[in-house]
Order: sequence, then C-alpha cells, then structure tokens
Amino acid sequence: MTPSNNPALPAKDPSHEAQFLKDLESEGWDVDGEAPPETPATAQDPDALRAPNGDPLDLDSRQVFYAGGTVGEINARGFWKMDREGLPYCVHPLPLWPVEIIEAVTQDGGTSVYIRVRFARVHGGVGELKLPLGELGGFGRKDHALVRAGWKPPSSKRSGAVEETLTYAIKELAELGQLPTRMGYEIAGWVDHRTHVRPGADLYVGQTLGSTATKGSRDVWAKTVTELMDDSGICAFVVACALGSLFRGVVPLPHSTSHIVNLTGAPSRGKTTMLKVIASIAGVMEKPLGYVEGASTLRGLENRLGACNHGWVLVDEIDQLLMGDVDGGSTKLMFMANGGGREKASQSGGSIQGVTWTVTIISTGNKALLDMATSAKKGEALTTRIFELDILDADLTTFAERSELTPRQQRLAENYGWGYPAAVEAIASSRAEWIQRFYEIDVEQRSNPRLAPIFDDQARLLAFFELALLGAELAEKVISPRAGAAAMEAVGIAMARYEQEPEQGITQSLHRQHKLLLDLHEWLSFNAGRFVWKGYAWKEPARAPVDTNGDTYAGMSEGERQAEQARYLTSTALGGGRGALGQVKQVRAMKDETDFEGELVLGAAALDELERVAKIDRAELTTAAKAFGLLQTNEKDRDGYKLSGALKAQLGGGTRGLKLLLRKPDLAEQARALSAVALKGAWRPNRWADDTGMADLWSEQDSAALEAVANDNAALAAQGYTLDAGGDEDAEVYIPGFDDEEDARRAAAQSAATLAPLFGGDKA
Repeated sequence: MTPSNNPALPAKDPSHEAQFLKDLESEGWDVDGEAPPETPATAQDPDALRAPNGDPLDLDSRQVFYAGGTVGEINARGFWKMDREGLPYCVHPLPLWPVEIIEAVTQDGGTSVYIRVRFARVHGGVGELKLPLGELGGFGRKDHALVRAGWKPPSSKRSGAVEETLTYAIKELAELGQLPTRMGYEIAGWVDHRTHVRPGADLYVGQTLGSTATKGSRDVWAKTVTELMDDSGICAFVVACALGSLFRGVVPLPHSTSHIVNLTGAPSRGKTTMLKVIASIAGVMEKPLGYVEGASTLRGLENRLGACNHGWVLVDEIDQLLMGDVDGGSTKLMFMANGGGREKASQSGGSIQGVTWTVTIISTGNKALLDMATSAKKGEALTTRIFELDILDADLTTFAERSELTPRQQRLAENYGWGYPAAVEAIASSRAEWIQRFYEIDVEQRSNPRLAPIFDDQARLLAFFELALLGAELAEKVISPRAGAAAMEAVGIAMARYEQEPEQGITQSLHRQHKLLLDLHEWLSFNAGRFVWKGYAWKEPARAPVDTNGDTYAGMSEGERQAEQARYLTSTALGGGRGALGQVKQVRAMKDETDFEGELVLGAAALDELERVAKIDRAELTTAAKAFGLLQTNEKDRDGYKLSGALKAQLGGGTRGLKLLLRKPDLAEQARALSAVALKGAWRPNRWADDTGMADLWSEQDSAALEAVANDNAALAAQGYTLDAGGDEDAEVYIPGFDDEEDARRAAAQSAATLAPLFGGDKA
C-alpha cells in the first residue's frame, strides 16, 4: 500500500483491518495500487475538506485544513499559533477540523446547529462525529463525545487557543462558502410525506446508536428472510409487526399508543434470532446497533424509543429492565406504551418536554410481561398494549429447520439493510392508497361477527392488528410475494385467538377479571392457615384406616375431616396474636383446594397483603367482583363491608373490609348474563344473614350455582344437620359421630338440636 509512511495496520483483527482499509480508501488512498499524485490541499480547495489526499497523521504532511494567519492554523500536524516573533508553535498535535454545517429540526419545530467534524484519533486513524455547536468546547470533560471517540483533548492551558482557532475556522470557511450547509433532524420518523428518518441515517444528527445501511446483495437478503419466514410463523408475524410500524405517522390511528410484542419461553429456541432478522431489514443485526438489551438503563431506552419514532424498537431480555420493581414493571411498561413526553427540569431551572414516540416494541424475555405486571394497579390497561407469544407456540411455531438456521444467519450478516429503504419508498410513493387500504381493513375487521365483540371494545388492540395486516401486505412488496403470504397467514392465526361465537360476548376485560378472581382463590388456598373458617376447609383425602388385624373399617367421612380442618385452621389463625386476615364460610365439603362455595370477608390487613404481595389491587378486585355479581355490602351506595364487633376482634382491628360471594367464576355464564341484563348483585338463600344479623343490601339476581348451594344445604339437613338462624353464629360446629361420647353428651345437653348453627336459615 502506498505511500510507505502509512499508519500501521492492526494485525490481530482481520475485520478491523478491513474496516481500516475501507476508511483509508475513503480518505483518497489507493489501497491496491500506487499512491495518487500529490495535490496540495489548502483551505481554498473545497474538495480537500471532503476527501483530503494526505494522511492527517503523517507529520511530514503539509496538508492544511484552515489557515487563519495570526488566528492560527489547523493542519495535518495539529493546531498551530504564532508567537510574538512570528514563529509557529504547536498548540495541540491532534487536528480537529470542520467538514459540514447541519441545521437540524428539533422536536418543538425549532432549529439546532450541528457541525460535522473529522479528527485524528490518538490511537491512529481518522474519526468523524456530528456534534451540536455547543459541544465544540469544554474538551476536558471525560464524557465528551470526542474523548470517547478517541480524540485526546488539549491541556486546560491550551484549550482556549484550540477553541478560538476552531471557532474562526468555522466562521471564515462558512463565509467563503467552503463549509457546506445542509438540512438534518434531531427527531426521527416521518418528517414529511416523503422522508423517514431513523438512527444511522445521514439525515439523523442525534447521538442514539442505530444502523441504517445496506450491504451485499438485495436478492440474497430477500431470499434468506423469505426462507426464515416460511420456516417460522412467529418470525413471519414479528416481521409483519415491524414493517407495519412504519405506517405510524401515516395512517390515522385512534390512539398514539405504542404496542409491545413480547416473545417468551424456553431459552435457545430462537427468540433473539427473531430480533436479528428484523434488524437486518434496516442494517446490521448485532447489538447495540441492531437491538438493545433489557439491562440498559431506562433513560437509555427512552432515548432509543424517541430516536425510533414511527418504527420499531428491538429489546432483548426485557424482563431484566423490570426486575426489582414492586409493581411488576407495570409503571415502566405503561410509560413505554404511552409514548413518553414527560416533563423534565432544565439546567436553567425551567422545564422541558421529554422525547415522544409512537413505535412497535418487539422484545424477548423469560417471563410473560402480563403475568409480571397485570396484577398491579395499571395491569388491566396493559392487556390492550401487549401481545405475547410463547416461543414454543403450537400454531405460530419457531424455527423448525435448525440445521439451516446458522447458514441463514451468516448470509444475513453479509447481506442486510435492503428492506427499510424499499419500504419507505413503497409507502411514500403510494401514501394515499395505503391510507385508503387502512380504512378498508378497519371496516373488514369491525364487520367480522367473530371479532367485533373484541375490536369494538378494544380500539388499541384493533389498531395493532391493522398495522400488522398492512405490514404483511408491505412484506409482499419489499421482500417477496412468498414472504407476504407467510406474514398474512401468521397475522390471521394470531387474530383468530380473539375470535368468539357472536353470542358469547366475552371481552378481553372480562377475561382479565376472571383471571384475577381465580388468582384470589389461589392466594386464599395458599394462606388458608391465616383465615377463620366456618363449615369446611380443604384437607387432603386420607387412606382407608386399617385396624391391627389388617381389616379396613369406616373412619371419618370427608365432610367430617374437613369440618375438623376448619376448626384447626381457625385456631391457628387466631393463635398467632396478629389476628386473622379474614373469614371464610364454606357451605359444603370441598373437592379440591380451590373448590370454594360460600362467602369470604377480607379485612384491612388482607387487602393490604393482596396488593403488596399478590399484586391484586382492591379497586380492580372490587370491579371484577361486581362484574361477576359477587360483591356484597351492608352499607347503601358503598362497596365496602362494615364488620361486626366479633369479626373486628378476630381480624385484629379495622371497621371495614370487603365481602364477596365465594364460588368459581363462570366466564361463559357471566357473558350470557351480561348480554341479557346488567348484574347488580347475586342471589342468596333465604334468611342468609351476615355478621351484623342484617340481610345484605343486594339486588336480587338469579344464579344456578347458588341454587345448587341451597339444594346442598337441604341435603345436609336431611342427613341430620340442623341450620338454626337463632343460635350463636360463632358457636363450634358439632357433627354427630365426630366427637367422643363425653363431648356428645355435653353438646346434647346444651341444645335439643343435634348441631349448632352453621350459616343461618329456618329450623328443620
């Protein structure tokens, strides 16, 4: 390579060497042949500012970037000044010179000035940055962008001279017309009807990392991506979602919500590979240019989201970002989905608006985001903003041709970036047609009788699928017809999960409320030893008892064993000194640990623990109980439940709690009931009194499930049980044949009845 005094090449890293050669070639070097004839470069030669012929690090070079006379000079050997005798002396040996002025449009519509500069790196080679005008000073900061990029700043004593020379260079070269000025953007996304900006593009002047570049063959890239989409329905789906995100800012969406597509499940099944395939649409596949890690800071992720406006953001292991959050990450997820824009304090003491965005976030993680966050206060709202897929999904599958996966990734590493410019051109050239197509898709989905019950209620979810459908159609144009067909099929499979019989009317909100009530049952079962139980409590079935001769004999029935367990759990709950969390009335023997039928009273401590530990918010629990007709109250126009004196003592204080009918919520039955009449309460057996002795102020509502409870009570009465409304409700339950003879005589002497009252009702 010529000339002979070129900088030494790194010998241990071929890829670095190749890049180094490429950098030198862009500087004007002929890396394969003889050196070009030397042409003196001066400040009066505009071409010298763009492609200097000499090596800036060659100390014998006479290349001059700016000659300012007494002000100073910037040449290949650094910054120079004249002393009092007119002799030049070096102020700083590493040159830094302006190449271009960029007037960048800001988020508020104003303009910021950036300077594109080139500089000699202390470790060799030439670097280039786009810096705000205000950053061309204060070089001594350790976090200065130039310092991070490899330019060693001058000493504090010489810093002023360097800044002065650089300032005059920018001013005088601009006046001479030798410093080109062009347009740029701090913002990203669709900046006009024809132009889309993203990190890595020449028009983008922000500091956020990103890759917008093409390499290799367009045909090789398209063929490889098509094969991957054919092999995996999940891959086809996320590519459609990514391409669909480019329609943000083009079509009139009803909300500015950003959506999150999260791939969860087992490791080493292709989740990160999906992100790399999407990254190859616009540029390199590898992090940090192609995608970011969940271990990034929230501020860093916020900057990346703003810089990818009207596009996609790829996050690997997003659950790491949410670890340790007391609300399961719901606050962060809502911030990401709601598009930023939060106000921040400025250095001048005022406030500025943070970056905003509307994007599609495609992420991976080991845990489902909805399982982590939806039990918190904002969890219900997240269900319309997050779409999750298990990587081992049976319908939308992961990569099946494992042996072909590595060769395909290698091809994408050498051929990438062809999809993004083609997609932008396809959208910009037919903008009106795409908007019309969006309206057509909206009408199609809203008129689908199997999807209308969901989409009419969830506009954000509808918008997510509309963008995905547009993305599938765009894939046909920018990748291949086969890729478009695979994407369309994948989006159809995903949408089919929301289909339902028209008469069902089960909304996603009702689904979430149903799950919350089931979670409450699980929590109650886990904390059974902290509740007062009346009637029955679950106990594992016992084996048939055997006497000393090996013969089986009749022991206690399951009902008797569970009645004993109820007394045991009650004594445990009341014996700890803290008071019980609540009271459970179980009207029949249980078939398993969550087979509840009866009533549940939750005290203040239970509601606090539900929110703090189980992430079940009281307001959401109350709403769910109302929706399923399970909420009970003894105070008019209030959702709370006023506790009796005895119950207050058992629960360790507090005057109010929450009272619910305790039974397994039936989703289909509830949907049918809601479609017929709004539920206001739940039916209960006659004279079923609460702890104050007053009838609950319910609106009467028929319920087949609780009619069955009444029938069970009648069956128990026929077996010898007596339900006495006038007795002491807190008295111990007596089951004939359970206690020893002395207890039986004592119980018989106390009452003519054979059983103390259980729940109230007419005497048998």
